[in-house]
Amino acid sequence: MKAIHSSAALCLNFFRYWKNNDLAALVEFLADLIFHRHLEIRNSNLNFETKHFFGRSKDRQLKSPAAGNIDFEIRFNDSIILGESKFTEEFSRSNYQISDKNEKIYEKVFHDYFLFLGDIFKDREGQLYYQLAQRLVYAIENKNKNIEKLKNRKFFFLYYDYEGFNIQENFKKLIRSDYKDYYFYYSYKHLFNDFVKYLKQHNKNKQHNIWINYMPERYFYLI
Repeated sequence: MKAIHSSAALCLNFFRYWKNNDLAALVEFLADLIFHRHLEIRNSNLNFETKHFFGRSKDRQLKSPAAGNIDFEIRFNDSIILGESKFTEEFSRSNYQISDKNEKIYEKVFHDYFLFLGDIFKDREGQLYYQLAQRLVYAIENKNKNIEKLKNRKFFFLYYDYEGFNIQENFKKLIRSDYKDYYFYYSYKHLFNDFVKYLKQHNKNKQHNIWINYMPERYFYLI
């Protein structure tokens, strides 16, 4: 969190202001952007570092599972956005050792949704996609039945746009065609620019100038 390149810090700086000030404006904008729906927002909620598990049945659930943390989660109406934030640090795997039983469950579940991920437990290429794949599955078949009932579920990969970063596009190519709609990606810079346009169109930019001025000064002047 304290590192200058921290994805968690960027995520908090981008979204926490809206959680505390005008969440409805942010959610209305994201609903239109991600789900292509203009909605009257009700019961909206934004949380950080929420825990999730996958698996509709026991044979698809990890044994003694370690939950995966979603960087930010937005719930509203009949919808949920599960967000993964990526700044400039490299993708990495934790020291948590995956058991043989859990490895087989991962392979079984991932096979249903992806064309090919490489050997996610051994080679570097596979490890690049492991985290994204796990997060996408949370949106498709979440262990939480209340999330499963939601009509609109999306995994939102939000990344910092810099030269040579193309994981977001390569990952989409690996998703089986029936499940591509669960995945949405966008860069922070484009999200900021489009959101500011939305605020101006709705005459809300002046009341949120403190955030509008802070974000580009802190993060976007060089890109």
